[in-house]
Parts: sequence; structure tokens; C-alpha cells
Amino acid sequence: METDVKVRLVYNRKKNATLRTAPVPKTGVVEIVVSEGRKRRLTSTGIKLYLDQWKDGMVVNHVDAADMNIKLRRLYEEAVQSVNDMGLAAVADAQMGKKDFCDWMQEQIEDRTDIAEITRSAHLRTVAYLRESGLFRRFSDLTERNITLWDQQLKKRLNKQSAVHGYHKRLKTYISRAMHLGLLKESPYRFVRVPKGKSDGIKYLTPEERDRVEALELTGTLAVVRDMFIFACYTGLAYCDLVRVKDCVVQERGAWIIDSSRLKTNVRYKLKVLPKALEILERYDFDLNLMSNQKCNMNLKAIQAMAKIQTNMSMHVGRHTFATWALSMGVPLPVVSKMLAHTNIVTTQIYARVLQTEVEKGFDTLMGC
Repeated sequence: METDVKVRLVYNRKKNATLRTAPVPKTGVVEIVVSEGRKRRLTSTGIKLYLDQWKDGMVVNHVDAADMNIKLRRLYEEAVQSVNDMGLAAVADAQMGKKDFCDWMQEQIEDRTDIAEITRSAHLRTVAYLRESGLFRRFSDLTERNITLWDQQLKKRLNKQSAVHGYHKRLKTYISRAMHLGLLKESPYRFVRVPKGKSDGIKYLTPEERDRVEALELTGTLAVVRDMFIFACYTGLAYCDLVRVKDCVVQERGAWIIDSSRLKTNVRYKLKVLPKALEILERYDFDLNLMSNQKCNMNLKAIQAMAKIQTNMSMHVGRHTFATWALSMGVPLPVVSKMLAHTNIVTTQIYARVLQTEVEKGFDTLMGC
């Protein structure tokens, strides 16, 4: 693409550098200058040299000359590429009728038929955060600088790096789609690395801890939340599936069955309702859509304290508790995977590894006896 934007390496722009042999030797900085007409943007390369260490646009007479020249070449090429990308993005903006990038992304999300509604909500929340940042209006705003600034905003807003990574991952999906449609030439993430963050690992209750929660004498809201949690412990259902259970319970050959598909992945599952889970269903007339996930998790903190449990309890801990309990009772891994409606047995294997870790800890304890 033709452009009147120029990229240059400039040394000692302020004319204050001297030779190394001067009475008071001073260095000058090497900068990247991007100019368009009378407008200029200056970026320091971080490389400072004496007058006799720069010749014909290259570092000379310096112990690290080779490494410095490689760095300068890389920074120069990145600047040129950035200029080219901005030009392509400007064309994309024109092709889209100056459409806001966030509007385009939202339309893409709403038109998708390959994702569950809970996933769609997470993607739409990503668009909302992008809008609130004020950084992404046009396609030409999809730059490494703006991605980095958005990353900084996310880190201030979210508690965990894994959550920050999730928002970047969702944005990357639509950046890839824009590239496939010819709206972007390259991803602004090509030089931006977003770590996944350390996982806290799977949190679950032991059967003894689960029984302590179940035995608590509670009333009102706490009793309702406790029952919803215990139901998850005996079925393995995630909150979003648990609150829809009324429409999924049927009787087959004298037994109660939950026959449905996971809201998150649309994977089919069929569960036999265990006696303790059935007691809870009957107590609430088979309707467990009683409280929001947020309120449940808030009240579970109080229940956790009352039961003297160290593990941070949440509704999803109930699902993990079911999985580890089933495996510890000898239910085969492939069967547990079907019970949980996992898309891949590798996901279920995480629970098996957790249990193996607990076994190893047990042997470590015995070794000290």
C-alpha cells in the first residue's frame, strides 16, 4: 500500500553526544522516528552511544555492537510493520463504512450458532469491557499498544491472571475472524504475550466435609443454599444446569432420571438421581431455581465457616466434590466423564491426578510415623 509515512533511525537528535575521550563524555540516544508530513512520533530504542560508536546507521566500536544492531533492525522492522498495519486497518474501516469494531464484534457474537448461551454471555461481556476501555473504536485501533493498555486495565479490574487471560483469549477469536475476512493483516498479539497464570487447582470437599455441611442445622436462606450445594455434590451438575433441573427430571422404570444437555457445551448427559439428591428435589417440588449463583456463593462462605472447612466453597466446588467422590468410590474414569458430560476425557483425568496427589501425601505422612 502506498503511504507517505516514513520510518527512520535517528541518532543524537539533541546533538549532545561527545567522543568517549572528551573531558566530560556524554552519550546520545538512538530513536525511531515515524513522520507523516510535519507530524513526527519519536520512540527511544534504549540504546545510548558516544559519537565514535555510530556510523552509517549502525553501532560500531562497542562490545555489544552485534546485539545492538540486531535489536535496532528488529525495532525498525516492527515500526515499519506497524505503519503498514495501520494503513490496512484504515482501509478496513472504510470497507466497513466506518463501523465501530465493538459493534462488528457484537454482531459476530450474536450471529454465532456454534456456542452455548452461557459462552455467548462471556463473549458479550468481553465486548462490554472493550467498549468501557475507550481504546477500540476502529479496526485501526487494534494495535499492540492498545492491547497492552487494555491488559493493564483488566489486571486492575480482575483478581486472577487466569481471568485476564480468558478475556484476551475471547478477543483473539474475533481478531482471527477479522483476519480471515481480510479486515486485518496481522494480529496485534504477535508481540504481546499474555500468561495464563497459575491455576489454584481443583477445590473439592472430602466425603467427611460434605457430610458436615449436610448435617448443619440451618434455616431460611442458608438452608436453601446448603441444599442446592449438596444437590450438586450428589449429581455433579454445574449451577447453570442445576437451576434448570425441573424441566429435565423424568421417571424411567421406577427410577428418577435427569436427562438433559449441558448448557455450556451442549453435551448430552443422563443421570440417575441418588436418594439424598431426590430428598432435596422433593423438598422444593423439583424446582431448584431458587437463588442466583452470586448469592449462593456469598452464603456458602458463611456455611463454610460454620462447618469449619478450609476449602473456599462455591457452587462449582459441589461439582468437583461429586467427581472426586465418584472416582474414590471406584467408578471408572470413562463413566465419570460421561456423568459430568465432559467433551474430553482428558478433562476428567485432572480429578484422577488430584486424587493421586492426595494418596502420595498420605504416604508422606506415614513415612514420618
